[in-house]
Amino acid sequence: GMAKIFEAMGAAAPKAREDVAWVDRQIHGPAGAPDLTVRLYRPPGAAGKRPGVLYIHGGGFCVGSIASEHPSAAKVCADVDAVVASVEYRLAPEHPFPAGLEDCYAALQWLHAEAAHLGVEPDHIGIIGQSAGGGLAAGLALLARDRGGPSICYQVLGIPELDDRLETPSMRE
Repeated sequence: GMAKIFEAMGAAAPKAREDVAWVDRQIHGPAGAPDLTVRLYRPPGAAGKRPGVLYIHGGGFCVGSIASEHPSAAKVCADVDAVVASVEYRLAPEHPFPAGLEDCYAALQWLHAEAAHLGVEPDHIGIIGQSAGGGLAAGLALLARDRGGPSICYQVLGIPELDDRLETPSMRE
């Protein structure tokens, strides 16, 4: 099915950079929800505080994982010289909206709260997402704004899924 196709695409992608250190961490999920895995990447080079990036994988809200976008997250880490936290959010249809978005919000809160320990500048945290991840990143920026939550200094939305109506000419074609 779709998940197998998505994983195969990931397997065909370039291999991850080996000079980027990474580790999987367990963090608290949203209230009443399971804990989350966050894959934390640190760029090569000297120690010291870096900007932080919350990385939200794509996959149509129902497939994809931190593993499938591991090479991309490692590349962002090295290219931007930032600490990257890639979040393993819950997927639909088993976990309908807003479960995935709430998981992303919990990861953003964690990244801010742990900034000092992670070597992250708390006022320089951004979010990045591809496709479904771009839609979640856009929603996360609005959710953080509306809740008075952690500040976000930038967002990068790659081919974001923003319109659920699918009625544009390009979608009809």
